[in-house]
Amino acid sequence: MQMKKTQKWNDGCFTYLEGCVDICWRMVLAEPPLHIDFNIKQGDKFDPNQHSAYSHSGETVKFLVWPPLYNALEGGDMLSKGTVVTERKILKQKK
Repeated sequence: MQMKKTQKWNDGCFTYLEGCVDICWRMVLAEPPLHIDFNIKQGDKFDPNQHSAYSHSGETVKFLVWPPLYNALEGGDMLSKGTVVTERKILKQKK
């Protein structure tokens, strides 16, 4: 698949975008299609079955680093876990 250069893009950026489009197109054509789940939001409860914590483990999600990948849209098997940064809890020390 070739993209047309309609704007001034640096060659490295253009090559990266072509690669992204190619991968996404292949995911759609796969049987069953692959699904990337972007439905986790800040404040959601951290689920270790769907995500790995990036640097430390907390109870709520701060932001999504990398989404999980599923085989099919609904109810498909998980192919790879996503990665999230969780809210770090700071405990106040009693005096």
